[in-house]
Amino acid sequence: MSARLIFPTYGEIYGALNRLQAVRLVKQQANRFTVTDLAAKQYQKVKRVSKRQVLEQLAALEWIMRCPYCGVQLKAVRWRIKLTEAEYANAVLVYRDRFRNL
Repeated sequence: MSARLIFPTYGEIYGALNRLQAVRLVKQQANRFTVTDLAAKQYQKVKRVSKRQVLEQLAALEWIMRCPYCGVQLKAVRWRIKLTEAEYANAVLVYRDRFRNL
């Protein structure tokens, strides 16, 4: 039996990428999205706090995102990242094919 893959919707991905870019956690380079140094530092903080357990990582990440002193500040989102629905659909197909062959 194969696992069913569930993907975020186009709107969810488009909004998330722009919000992450607004707080400098992700950047777009040549049709790819990568994390920034700031995102990598936040991730390392989560790993230290959570002792690498997945559920603890999620709780630590939520704490960092809500903490006004240690998280990122989201004041305004400028929609700088452009992602078309066709690009999104193509990415979903590529990932489905990758996971289908595992």
